[in-house]
Amino acid sequence: MRVWLAAIFVSASLANAGCALALMAPVVVEGVAYPVERVDELRSGMTPVDVEAILGLPLTRQGRESELWRYDVTKVVRECRVVVGPFRQAARTERTIVEVAFNRDGVARVDLREMGPEMHVARVIVGMTGHR
Repeated sequence: MRVWLAAIFVSASLANAGCALALMAPVVVEGVAYPVERVDELRSGMTPVDVEAILGLPLTRQGRESELWRYDVTKVVRECRVVVGPFRQAARTERTIVEVAFNRDGVARVDLREMGPEMHVARVIVGMTGHR
């Protein structure tokens, strides 16, 4: 009986260690990955070249005089949970959208929206609330 309990304990411990070591990075499901953590570096008046240097190429561009760039990525976050061995939880989906609006002077507005199963955050990085 002791040997059996010891085997279960060792298996659970190894599975827990393996789970911690084998955590998988989020997988991009849709869109283009971009450095979300650098969005706060954007400033009013920046040129499209400056924005591209920080975030990379946008997923979409629209407009002519007042151009709008959209960065949009949906990720599936895979996590590991250990009970008596590794069991995968259902994947969690997170979506992040950044919209950069330009006028003739450069960046006029930057909006960030983050959505997930337990969160919905929207904030203006550059520009005035309610003004486009």
